[in-house]
Amino acid sequence: MKVDHVDNVYTSCSCNRSPHCLAWSSQNLIYYGSCNSIAVYDHEKLKVLHTVQGHEQEVRSVQCIRTSRGNFIISTSSDKSVIVWKECAQLGLRRVATLKGHSGAVTVAHGIENDGQLLVATTATDLSVKIWTVPLSEQDSLELDCNQILKVGSGFCLDVHFCALPSCQQVILACAQDDFKIGLYSLDADGQFVKKENLVGHEDWITCLDSVTIGDDLFICSGSQDTYVRLWKISVCSHLPKKLHELGPEEDIEVEEKIFSIGKQMYSLKLESVLMCHNSWVQSVAWSCKSAADNFGFSILSSSTDGTICVWTKSSDVDLWMPNRLGILKEDSMEILGCVWNPTGNAILAHSLHGALHLWNKVEGTWTASFTVGGGHFAEVSDLIWEPNGHFLYTCSADQTTRIHAQWKTHKEELWFELGRPQVHGYDLNCVASVSRSMFASGGDEKIVRVFKTSKQFLSCVQQLCDVDLKVEGQISDAASQLELGLSNLSVTETPDSNQALIFEGIENSKDPIREELLWKATLWPEERKLYGHGFELHCLAASRSGKYLASACRARLKDHAFIIIWDAQKWVEIQKLFYHDLTVTQLEFSPDDSHLLAVSRDRCLSVYKNVDDEQAPFQLVFSTNKKNSVHTRVIWSCSWSPDSKFFVTGSREGKVVVWEVGAEFQVIGAHLNLNQAVTAVDFWHHRTDYIIAVGCENGIIHLCNWKSVEENWTLLYSFDQRIAHHKAIRRLAFQPTEDSAHGVCLVLASCSNDCSVKLFKICLLDE
Repeated sequence: MKVDHVDNVYTSCSCNRSPHCLAWSSQNLIYYGSCNSIAVYDHEKLKVLHTVQGHEQEVRSVQCIRTSRGNFIISTSSDKSVIVWKECAQLGLRRVATLKGHSGAVTVAHGIENDGQLLVATTATDLSVKIWTVPLSEQDSLELDCNQILKVGSGFCLDVHFCALPSCQQVILACAQDDFKIGLYSLDADGQFVKKENLVGHEDWITCLDSVTIGDDLFICSGSQDTYVRLWKISVCSHLPKKLHELGPEEDIEVEEKIFSIGKQMYSLKLESVLMCHNSWVQSVAWSCKSAADNFGFSILSSSTDGTICVWTKSSDVDLWMPNRLGILKEDSMEILGCVWNPTGNAILAHSLHGALHLWNKVEGTWTASFTVGGGHFAEVSDLIWEPNGHFLYTCSADQTTRIHAQWKTHKEELWFELGRPQVHGYDLNCVASVSRSMFASGGDEKIVRVFKTSKQFLSCVQQLCDVDLKVEGQISDAASQLELGLSNLSVTETPDSNQALIFEGIENSKDPIREELLWKATLWPEERKLYGHGFELHCLAASRSGKYLASACRARLKDHAFIIIWDAQKWVEIQKLFYHDLTVTQLEFSPDDSHLLAVSRDRCLSVYKNVDDEQAPFQLVFSTNKKNSVHTRVIWSCSWSPDSKFFVTGSREGKVVVWEVGAEFQVIGAHLNLNQAVTAVDFWHHRTDYIIAVGCENGIIHLCNWKSVEENWTLLYSFDQRIAHHKAIRRLAFQPTEDSAHGVCLVLASCSNDCSVKLFKICLLDE
C-alpha cells in the first residue's frame, strides 16, 4: 500500500491580534499572520491553501509590496526577525531574505522599490528604526545586515511607511512616533535618511499610516488613538507663502504651510482634512485604488476598536469627506484591528480581536456584509472529536469556545467551514466528547463536565447547508441563549426575555453559512446537564460508542486525584470511580465495541478496564503496566484503538509508538516505532488487511504509517511537512468515521495543534 496524494482540504486558523497582520495582494491572494506562520488564503476558493512557516514566534505584521519584479511579502515577528518573501505563482511564497539585528520584537515593517532594490524599514520594541536594502534578484535565503539605524528620540515608533514624491520620485520615510508626531525623513547624497520635518496635530499615539499620489501631490493619511484620521498634503512649492502682514486686502488667510527642501526642490506641507467618525482608537487606514473611487478618484478606509469601519469619499459638491459607516454595531460590537482593500477596490476585508475575518462587497454602489471562510480558534486547540457518523467535527480550545466544522454540501466544490459555536464559555476548555449525534460533553478549567444538546435552529442549519438530517429523538429546544456574565447556555424559554430569540429569525433558511458577528450567539446549544465530581481542572473525556457511558479525568499530582469517573450517560449520575494511576490521566478511549476502556497517564503507565455489564461497577481492571515493566520511559501522551478492537496503540514523549494486542494476555506486538520527536497524538484506522496509524509529533509534523499485524512491522507511508501540517505540537488526531473511508481508498484525517489551527487532510491510498 502507498499514498497516492494528500490534500489539505480545510484549514481553520485565526488572524493574530495585530493591526498590521493582514494583506491582500494583486494576485487576489490574502496573507495573514496566524500564530508563528503566514496563512495563504484564496478568496475565490474560500479556503486557506497552505501555511508558510519561517518564524519561531508569533507573526506581528504582514505587508504586501508591489514592485516591477512582482509582489513581495514582508513579515515581522516577536522572534526579533524580519523575512522578505517573493510571491510565486507555482511555489507560493519563496524566502528571499532574512533580516536580523533587532534586540526586541519587530512590530511592523514597510518597503518600497528604489533603484532596482527593495528598501525596507522596520521598527521594534528595542526603540529603534532600521533601514535595510534587499536585492530584487533570484537569490534565496539571504541574511542581510541593516544599512542605517534611525534616531527617533527616546521613544518608539508604532508604524513606518515609505512613499515617493511625485515630482522627482524621491523616497521619503514617515515614522509614527509616540510623541504624537509623524517624522519625515529623506535620503541625502550619501544614501542615508535624515530628518526633514514633523507632522504635528494628533493628540495621542499615532497607530497607522498610508499614502497615495494624486496628480503632482502626495497625500499622507494617519490614524491615531485620539479617534481622528488626518490627511496631510505635500506639494511642490514654487514660491514661499506670504506672511500675515504681507496679505492684500482681498487675499484670504490660508492654512498654515511648512516649507522644507529636498536637494534643490522646495516642498510645502499642510494639513488637508481632519476626519471624525470613530468613537475609539483608529487602528488602520488605507487608500483605495481608483476603481473604488467616487468623485474625488480615491477613497479612504479606516477601522477602529469601536467595532466599525468607515469608507470615506470626497464629495465634489461641498468639498468634504463623507463617511459611509460599516462594521459591527450595538450588541454585536467587537474590536476591529485592521482592514484592507482588495486589488480592484470593490471589497473590504477586516480582522477582529478574536481573529475572525469579515468581508464586505460593493454591490450596485452599496456595501453589503458577505460570508467568508476565515478565522478560527485564537488560542491553543486542545481537543477534537468527530460526530459518530462523521458529518461534522467538534473542536475545543483555550479560547473558551467549542466549535463545529462541517462540509458545505450546497457549494459547487468541496468546502468546509465553521457551522456553529455551541459553547462560548468563561474558562479555558481542555476536552470534548461526542455522546451521540445530537449531544456532546466538554470539560475545562472550571472542573465541571457540561453536557449540551442540539437545538431546532441548529438542526435547520445543518439540513439547509450540509444536507444532513440528524433525526433527533425526544424533545429539544428551539434555540439557546446566554445571559450576560453567565456561563450556562439556557433554552430560550428559560431566559427572562424570550424575545431575544427573534434576533436570529430566518438564519436557518439562509443559503450561506452564518457570519461571524452572529455565529457566536445564533448557534449556541442548550445545556443539558452539569456533572460534578472532580476537584481539579478537567483534562480528558471519552464517550462509549453506544452512548451509554461517559468517562472523565482531571489534572492530578497525587494518586487521590488521578481517578477516572464513569458516568451513566442516560441518567447522568456517577456510577464508578476507577483508581490506578498516580498522576494526570492524559487520554481516555473506549474500544469501538465498547468492551474495554483504555487510559494512559503522565506516570508513564497505562491501564485497561473491561466492561462486565455490572450496574454497580461496570468496569474492572484487567491489565496495567507499572514503572518497572512499562515499555514507555516518559509521559504517555496519547492512545487509540483499532477499528476492530483487536489492538491499541500508545505514543509517548520519548518518541516511541507501541502496538498492543488485546486478548487473554495483553502484550506488545512486533517492534516499536522510534521517532526522533516526542509523540503527542496517535490514531488508528483499518484498511482491508492493513492498519493505518497516524502519528502526530511535538514539532507539528504528522507521519502516516502502515502497520501489518501478520508481519508485525512498520512502513512509513507519508510524512506531512510543516507546509501543510502544523508548526507546534499536535494535540489530537482523528480519522473521519465514514463508510466510504472504511472500504474505499480515501481517508479524511483531522488534526488540531497548539498553533491554534484545525486541519483536515484527504489521504488517497493505492494498493501496490
